[in-house]
Amino acid sequence: PALVRGETRLLAVTADALAILRWLPDDAVLVVLNRAARPFVLPIPAALAAALPDAEVVGDEARLAMPGDAVTLAPIVSPDAAARAALAAWGKAGGGREIRFEVRGGPAVGEAQLFLVGLGPELGDWQPERGFGPLQPSGAVRSGTLALPTGGIFEYKLVARGATTVTWERRDNRYLLVPPGAEPLVVPLAWDEV
Repeated sequence: PALVRGETRLLAVTADALAILRWLPDDAVLVVLNRAARPFVLPIPAALAAALPDAEVVGDEARLAMPGDAVTLAPIVSPDAAARAALAAWGKAGGGREIRFEVRGGPAVGEAQLFLVGLGPELGDWQPERGFGPLQPSGAVRSGTLALPTGGIFEYKLVARGATTVTWERRDNRYLLVPPGAEPLVVPLAWDEV
């Protein structure tokens, strides 16, 4: 049931691997996509070690080595109360973190204002009139600060809004994983550049 109706929680993203948890209070499945030849080692809550047969416990820490070049589904088997509590908290989006977007380039300041538009209410649900902004110009950079939940992945584009026009940057969509941290995260961007 968790694969069909579960909540998706991001656990890890690297250049070669993606680990997510599909979670319901009474069912959970760990999904790991590993395109590297070497195993991907995922730290897990120690309370889950007994519910994941292949988990390894080292001191107070637990981990799971997922095979290389594979997509692995690892059901969480018969979790006890401690494991269910660990599942409820594992990968859950944390509090907000300030993200400072700094954009170079784009239409001239007098011609249009820049916005970030993307997936989720924070970025306007892909509707330019509801996007985050306008970004404020300061010299050659336009910037703005937005609080986003840690652990969240945001898909977005830069959009220039003029009096009667809306121009989307031509490049592919951008993605941002918001890592935990106390300091503001600075995201440098350039209009239409990868």
